[in-house]
Amino acid sequence: MSTQCCYVLLRLEYHGSLYGGWQRQGKQGEDLSLPLPSVQQVVEDAAARVLNTEFITCAQVAGRTDKGVHALDQRCALRVPMTIDIASFAEKMNQQLRDNLIAVCGADVRRNERFDAVRKCYKYVLQIPRSQDDKRPIKELRQYSRHEWRNLDLHRLRSAMQLMEGTHDFQHLSKQKQPKTNTMRTVYAAYVSVAATNDDLPSFLVASSPAWNLDQHEFWIINVEGSGFLWNQVRRMVSLALKIAQGDWPLDSVREVIEGKRVGPGSASARGLYLHRVWLAGEED
Repeated sequence: MSTQCCYVLLRLEYHGSLYGGWQRQGKQGEDLSLPLPSVQQVVEDAAARVLNTEFITCAQVAGRTDKGVHALDQRCALRVPMTIDIASFAEKMNQQLRDNLIAVCGADVRRNERFDAVRKCYKYVLQIPRSQDDKRPIKELRQYSRHEWRNLDLHRLRSAMQLMEGTHDFQHLSKQKQPKTNTMRTVYAAYVSVAATNDDLPSFLVASSPAWNLDQHEFWIINVEGSGFLWNQVRRMVSLALKIAQGDWPLDSVREVIEGKRVGPGSASARGLYLHRVWLAGEED
């Protein structure tokens, strides 16, 4: 087997409630006492075991998801110090990752580690009780939806999200710490759909999906598509829209927060947020 380095592009799904986010904390080989592992650490360590080598490095990832955020279409590039049989590698990776609720849904060998993620779609699921007598979240959904959303106006929610479409400076709707960072982003679409069947709701191919129960609850899905997003941008967009939908803030708050004339709300809970799809340059829609 050649020792020439190659690059493997993985398409991953994972159950974010088990992890402290995507990004590895500390250096490879360093044993940190952390409450939750990172997805990156688990994937890199699994690849190292499969290839019987000390370290495998993730050179690039499409989105550094936060603690608790799920992914249905994450992309990452691994730098692999040898040529490999890609089908066998993917199969062995899934054997390693099965108990970690991470799955390799696609794998491809590339000439270099770089890829260009040109568009991303996030979905945020809101669990709406159909009856005031049913105020508790379904047991299976507690890890997905920490809050029960009641007294929300769907029209106001949709109007608020629509006002965030377009190219704006999202500095005041993010947790971005570096003032010199370019905070202009383009949101192609921001809309709310109501699930009619389970097929309308996010679901994992391999990991266990929640027992969505449309008899007891409605599920509203906030869909956000854009060229890219700042740290916590989607969760703060959702939080602002919910303030408006509950009647706490006026609709004009969207403009005021974006322009920095009003302090925006904190981030909505990570539970319920899915990185739903990533488009790479050259991929068909």
